[in-house]
Amino acid sequence: RREVAAKSRDDATALDATAAPFDLPVVELREDPTCANDTVTVLSLYGGTLTSLAQIKHIDCFVNLTSLCVHGCKLSRMDVDPALRACRSTLIELNLSSNRIARVEGFPVMLELRLLDLTNNALVTLAGIDEGAPLLTSLQVARNSIKTLHALGVPRHDAKDWALEHLDLRANH
Repeated sequence: RREVAAKSRDDATALDATAAPFDLPVVELREDPTCANDTVTVLSLYGGTLTSLAQIKHIDCFVNLTSLCVHGCKLSRMDVDPALRACRSTLIELNLSSNRIARVEGFPVMLELRLLDLTNNALVTLAGIDEGAPLLTSLQVARNSIKTLHALGVPRHDAKDWALEHLDLRANH
């Protein structure tokens, strides 16, 4: 049985879904079936057996998504492309914390991303961070196994200046 809750936060429609599998048919996501897909801006998925963002069915319907949280699942990859291609010009916050992600990838499609939370994953390097997300201002990678910041010391792949203002590296070993 799927538990869903829809609520409003800062004039944004927020959806929380917990249960496996993460098959998100449009009608089962809402307490209010009149809520149009283009009004959904925040989607949060906590816990469960999700191993890939591609498992989130119908996520491409949410073209105005500004925040996605997939916390405490079993993601082993950051397969944001093509899964999040539909919201690449609106997604500002991506929280993939407490998963099993070992490398940063899929960034070229994240044009507006400003906050990336990869806290408590399996990262050992930030290689790939320079390939996209030109507006990224906050990178949270605490509680990983990062041993080098070389990727942040080289010019970005697109030759743009780094926008990064906040880097959380606590408890890396």
